[in-house]
Amino acid sequence: MIIHIDSSQYDKKEEIDNEKTRLTYYFKNPIVLTEEHDLYVNDFHLQKRINSQIIEYENELASVFNNSLDREILPRPYNTNVEIVSVVNVILYEWDGSAFQPTDARATVSSVATQPDLTTGQIQVDAITTPGTGFVLNNFLYIDKDVLTNTFNTYTNRWAEIKITQLVDDDVALTLITYADAVLQKATVDPINNRTYDDVILYEDDGAGWYITSGVSANVEVTTSSPTQSFANINILSITNGGSGISLNQILYIDKSYLITGEPTMTYTGPRFAKYQVTSLVNGLGSVVLSANVEILANPREIAFVNDLITNVPLLKLEGGSYLESGAVVDVSIFANPTNDNRGKANINNIVNGGSKFLPFETYYIDKDVITQNNNTYDPASRYSSYVINTTSNNQNLEVVFQTNYGFNTTPLGDYYYDIPDKDTRIYINLYNDQTYGNMARIRYTEGVRQGFAINDEITIPSSDIIDISTGLAGWSKSVSSGDLKIKVLSLTASVFYHYNYELSLENIMYNTTKYFNSSNDGKCVILRMDPLYKYINNNLPSVCLTRQIIQELKIIVNRIFEVENFLLTISLKKNNY
Repeated sequence: MIIHIDSSQYDKKEEIDNEKTRLTYYFKNPIVLTEEHDLYVNDFHLQKRINSQIIEYENELASVFNNSLDREILPRPYNTNVEIVSVVNVILYEWDGSAFQPTDARATVSSVATQPDLTTGQIQVDAITTPGTGFVLNNFLYIDKDVLTNTFNTYTNRWAEIKITQLVDDDVALTLITYADAVLQKATVDPINNRTYDDVILYEDDGAGWYITSGVSANVEVTTSSPTQSFANINILSITNGGSGISLNQILYIDKSYLITGEPTMTYTGPRFAKYQVTSLVNGLGSVVLSANVEILANPREIAFVNDLITNVPLLKLEGGSYLESGAVVDVSIFANPTNDNRGKANINNIVNGGSKFLPFETYYIDKDVITQNNNTYDPASRYSSYVINTTSNNQNLEVVFQTNYGFNTTPLGDYYYDIPDKDTRIYINLYNDQTYGNMARIRYTEGVRQGFAINDEITIPSSDIIDISTGLAGWSKSVSSGDLKIKVLSLTASVFYHYNYELSLENIMYNTTKYFNSSNDGKCVILRMDPLYKYINNNLPSVCLTRQIIQELKIIVNRIFEVENFLLTISLKKNNY
C-alpha cells in the first residue's frame, strides 16, 4: 500500500509549543491492518530554496527612550493593615464647649481591623474599668485615639465619640448638703469640744414617724468658729458609704444624741435629728456605644528601596485593550532616584531579543508586576511602564521611494499590507504622521518567500490593492496626483543554512514496541530524520512495524513551524513476513 502526503493539503494544521507543527489528514477509506505491516519511507522532497538571496526587513528593537513618568517603582510597605492594639485604663473625656476635659471614668479600649478591607478599622470599648461619677444618660464622651496609635495605626479624626447608654450606682448618694437643724449647743461653761466622728450613720424617714438606717454613712465634724461660741455646726466631711435606693434631693438624718454621748460640753435643744439633703448621686458609667469618628486606619511605612536587575523580561504591546507579548525580550534595571526619596525608576538597559516589526516612536510596555516579584512594588493605578522606541535594526534591504511618499492627507493612520504578485511575499506598511512632512508611509516588516528580487528593483504598490489591516478592506485614499507608492530594493540578505534538519513523527498509530525504541519516550514514533541539504534518505529498512489496527486519520508531527516551505512524502506499508 502506497500513501502520498502533501504538507500543503492537510485537513487540519496546529502549532505545538511554538516550535512544532501537527498536520492531520482524514482518510475517506480507512486503512485496515489485519496483521503487522512494516512502514517504509520511500521519498521525501522539500519544496524550499534553502540557500538564497532574500529581501529582509525585520525592524528588530535596538534601543528605547527611558524617559516616561510612569516608570516609577515604589518601596515595599509594611504595617499595611490595621494592627490590633488594646490599652487598659484609658481616660474618657467630656467636651465643655471649648475643650476636652478628663473625667474620672476609665475604660479598656482596642482597635480592630474591619472586613474585608483590613487597611481600615475602628475602636472598641471592651470594658469600663472605672465607672467614675456624675454622668448623665445619653450624654456623649470622647476617646483620644492617640493612645491607640503610638506605635501602629493612625486616624483622620483624633477624638472618637461614644454615647452613654447605661449608668451604674444611680441610687447611691455622692454628695450631701446641710438642710436644717444641724447644730449643737454648749452644755457647760467650758467651750464646746471640736471633734470628728467616723462612719456616722444617716437615717431616713420611713413615713410612719420612725427613723430607719438609710445605708449611708459619713465622716462628720462638730466645730465652732471660736471658743466662746455657744453653738457648734454639724458638718459632713465625706461620705464613706453611699448606700442604695437613695434618690436625688432626699432628706437624710443624723442623730444628735449619738454625737453628744460621752461629750459633756455638748447638748442640743429642739429637734433631735439634724437634716441633710442629697444633692447628687454617684451615676457611674455603666455602658456605652460607638457614636461617631470611630475609624482607625493602617499606618503603612516603607522599607528601604532596593536597586535590582531583572533579566529576560517580555516587552509588551497594547492591542485591543490587552497587553500582549511583542516578541522582544529585555533586561530591566531598577535604580533609586538620586534625590534619595526612597523611590526609583525602571529602565531598559539591554535588548536580549530584538524581536521584529518595531518602528521608532511607537510605545511599548513593561509589566511592573513582573519586575517587582522579589523587591519593591508599584502603584496599582500605574502597573505598566511605557517606553518609546528609539532605534531599530535589520532594516537595510528596502526603502520607501521618497518622491512617492506623500498624498496621504485623508488616509487613516495605521498598518496596511501588500502582497507582491507572483513572489509569495508580503510587505507591511505603517502610515504615520511625520512632524515635518505630515502623513507618510514606512516599512514595518516583510514575510513570505521574499526571493526573486534584485538590487535597485522598484516594487510598485497600487493604491487599490493595499489592504487596511484594521478593516480588511482593499485600497487607501492616496491622492491621484501623488501616484502609487514605490519601494526600492537597496540590498539583499543571504539566506544560508549549514544544516536544515527535518524530523517527522506519527502521533496516532499503534506499533510494535518490541521492534522500536525512541530515547525521547514521548510515545511518538519517528519515521524520518534527515537533512535535505544533503538529500540523503535511507529507504532500505522499515521505519516502524505497525500492529493490527484501523487507521482513519494520520497525524504527522514536524519539528518546525511551517512558514513558506512545503514537502512531499511517500510512505508504503508492506506485510511483515517474519
